[in-house]
Amino acid sequence: MGRGPADVARAASDEFAQARFAPLIARFNAQMKAAATEDALKTALTQITAKVGAFERVDGDTACKDAAPIRLCLTPLSFERARVTLQIAVDGEGLIAGLVIAGIAPR
Repeated sequence: MGRGPADVARAASDEFAQARFAPLIARFNAQMKAAATEDALKTALTQITAKVGAFERVDGDTACKDAAPIRLCLTPLSFERARVTLQIAVDGEGLIAGLVIAGIAPR
């Protein structure tokens, strides 16, 4: 797999949605490692799945745009009852500098 921002964001989105937190955290920069614990990630995913059901698949292309000095990448994820868009900020070293839920659209 490539190390471009879209590749990093897509892989990280899949890891988050499948509760594979160790490889996800390994992609974090130092600030994210300090701010986002495995417990916090588990809590976030538990809250999402309680609302929209189980994760099904990454559902479409990852789109990135410049927001110097990072790239903001959006990846759509399909869950049982909704499409969730995850926004991941990728820094110039290919590490994750931010991760937020950018939207939830019921299906």
